Amino acid sequence: LLTHEVIASKNETAQLPLASLTKVMTAISSTLHTSKDEKIIITKKSIEDGFDLGLKNNQVWNLEELLKYTLVFSSNDGAQAVADSFGGSALFLEQMNADAKRLGLNFHFTDPAGRDLHGELGGRGDVVDVAKLFGIARKQIPGILDATTKKRQTVEASNGKVSGIPNTNQEIQTIPGAEASKTGFTNLAGGNLGIIVDVTVGHPIAIIVLGSTREGRFKDVDKLYKALRESLLSN
Repeated sequence: LLTHEVIASKNETAQLPLASLTKVMTAISSTLHTSKDEKIIITKKSIEDGFDLGLKNNQVWNLEELLKYTLVFSSNDGAQAVADSFGGSALFLEQMNADAKRLGLNFHFTDPAGRDLHGELGGRGDVVDVAKLFGIARKQIPGILDATTKKRQTVEASNGKVSGIPNTNQEIQTIPGAEASKTGFTNLAGGNLGIIVDVTVGHPIAIIVLGSTREGRFKDVDKLYKALRESLLSN
């Protein structure tokens, strides 16, 4: 991530569905335009997507805690609540797409959570730009990303702490030096997974897999991590 060198790649220019990796851009875009302490009120409209562990109507969250929750649990409702706090999905998506372009990333987003709705991809891009996105997130929201390196996380809302939130990547703590993780899955996207790992001190590397399977993405990243570590330590 420091030199922008691509160590290894396959189909790196293919534009593929991002699924919930989109939420990393949601986090970046929201923090570009307001304070991490910004108060967000959860409304019924934001939490219509279904089961959610921690979000309840009329709760008040600060943006940083809501983003931690959203990225760890991959909460569609959390991403929607962020978008609604910026005036709704249409305005926020316009902002997300403009921010991506300004950051030099060739993405297109149609849903703040990365959901593929009505046959339209929620987000699309290639693996190199996703790696760049993770690099930007590492600089801009390191404290938020740190929450994604734990198997379970505790966050705080206005009505108290929400404990035991499961990470959608339960394998993350098996990777020493992990600095970030984000999963993604839809029927159109297949299994996506991105991590940042500091393989040797001061050598942060992004490993991104798009278009795998729900279970295969974890095995793919593990194979890439082991091959990367072996390659770097043998030099």
